Amino acid sequence: MTIKYKDFLRNQEAKAGPCPFCNMKEDIIIARNGLAYLTLALAPYNKDHLLIIPTRHVKHIFDVTPEEHAAVRMLEKKAWDLLKSVGHSGVSFVVREGKSSGGTVEHLHYHAIPDTRLGNMDADGDERVVLSPKEHVAETNRFRDAYSKI
Repeated sequence: MTIKYKDFLRNQEAKAGPCPFCNMKEDIIIARNGLAYLTLALAPYNKDHLLIIPTRHVKHIFDVTPEEHAAVRMLEKKAWDLLKSVGHSGVSFVVREGKSSGGTVEHLHYHAIPDTRLGNMDADGDERVVLSPKEHVAETNRFRDAYSKI
């Protein structure tokens, strides 16, 4: 039986149970290295979509220890090798933290999405536009100003 993702999420929110990434069943873990594990996405963006998940419940990317970061990187490399071995020729790595990024689990996780083009659409589903040289400089200056304040 096929379940739509929005229905799955509604059901998960109603349960309000423990973090699904902290309670991952061993029979669906492909590989682990002590500080992170590799699994197939339950709700994939496309076929063979993999996830790399720190074992420790961590919400923010900058809360990951150097050791955890190295463990995740090692599994990203293994994920890419695995995807190539089953016939894929490209991969997009996406980091998810927080719900505003489109993430639905508040446990930092990394996606390895094979053969996916991010496309020509912006976040609202409209066609992307190219900044004029003047707009590009203005936006760069806005970020330089913000950078100088952090």
